[in-house]
Amino acid sequence: MGPTGAGNAGVGRPEPPCLPPWRAARTSGADLLWRVKSNAVLPLCRQLEDGSYLSQTFAAEDYYQCHDPEHVRAIEYTLEGSTGSTG
Repeated sequence: MGPTGAGNAGVGRPEPPCLPPWRAARTSGADLLWRVKSNAVLPLCRQLEDGSYLSQTFAAEDYYQCHDPEHVRAIEYTLEGSTGSTG
């Protein structure tokens, strides 16, 4: 992901984020951006005025218990020239 800390931005690969490193980077004060595949389940918790929305994601081992969510902001987009899937 690269260096993290206040004033730094971390960018993750388009695969499910591994929550322990994600949380460690977030705790450092870094701003995080993570692309996910279009079939990732990010439930709508609250719609925001700019079209993005607040959601939750869970560690794979916690997916069905849902007791320790990571709160995220989701922004859907389509890449120019793509087949219409969003990230």
